[in-house]
Amino acid sequence: MAHNRWFTQNGTTLTLRLHVQASGKKTECIGYYGDALKIRVATPPVSHKMNVCLVTWLADQFGVRPQQVGLNSGENSQNKVFTITGSKVSPEKLNPA
Repeated sequence: MAHNRWFTQNGTTLTLRLHVQASGKKTECIGYYGDALKIRVATPPVSHKMNVCLVTWLADQFGVRPQQVGLNSGENSQNKVFTITGSKVSPEKLNPA
């Protein structure tokens, strides 16, 4: 089964659907959760800290500045939608092994 429904790409804009689990030892992709990529985040389950950690991590993964990563929805939820602009990195890089 193809697990590429967690992202869409429109030109240079990526939209990512993520399901976030807090309090991990490190921030990493750990699998899929429905149509979302499941990410374990190395922060406690405090919305603001988790969102900042995700923005920084996504910027690093996609080779962009944090200002190019936007949280579209899910600020206070485990289910989040992010957009990333200007990345030349394929989102499939994040697919878990």
